[in-house]
Amino acid sequence: MLTGARRARLTAVKRRSPQVARRFLYSAGMLPFAPVPCPSPRIARAVVGFCLALALAAYGVTSLAADARVSRINFTLEGSVLDVDDGDTLVLRGVGGGRFTIRLSDLDAPEVEHARNPYRDRRACRNAPRRALGQDQGEAARTALRQRAPRKAAARAECYTIDHYGRPVCHVFVAGANLNLAQLRDGWAMLPGKRAWQRDPDSAAAEQAARGARRGLWAEARPEPPASWRTRCWCRGECTPRTH
Repeated sequence: MLTGARRARLTAVKRRSPQVARRFLYSAGMLPFAPVPCPSPRIARAVVGFCLALALAAYGVTSLAADARVSRINFTLEGSVLDVDDGDTLVLRGVGGGRFTIRLSDLDAPEVEHARNPYRDRRACRNAPRRALGQDQGEAARTALRQRAPRKAAARAECYTIDHYGRPVCHVFVAGANLNLAQLRDGWAMLPGKRAWQRDPDSAAAEQAARGARRGLWAEARPEPPASWRTRCWCRGECTPRTH
């Protein structure tokens, strides 16, 4: 039960809250004029509500999608690009000199050839060949990422987790451009099979745009997802080297 003094303090807080909210909006640049005393709490709440509606309309759905992704970031890395391994993996030298192999989140790009097949270490892949063959469009996807992330380019990685290969899984930005969305939008990668691996709500729309325009991988009628290709070719050994 509230005493008279507590009830008085609570009433005072309620009356001050609109003024506090107006000061916050003004300091954040959302309110175009400095807060001034209002003749009544009711008018103050109406002003705050109006300003909040304007702010939300200005930020729009895009910022809400960005907030959904940003809320999942656990750590960031800054540095320069050393190399690009394939269409969804690049190497970053951190500002402290560390070397990080970064796996781009929200996408799966066609594979390039590797001298050693990583699937040979898996018990389920008894027929895995020694050499990992490259997938169609694998080199094209790597070239596209290299063009967006040239050597020595300054980069910022916003990372979510570490994968089973020990690589940070991140969204990477070079000159303000989102490399992950760019690879999907230009059709050089597909969305990953697991929904949990899609951190950016804009990724699905980026892939859909590439499919509709038949860009990159989607120029083919039914491109094979990289995950199923790895199982068929790297694990089961059902693929043969391409002849040129």
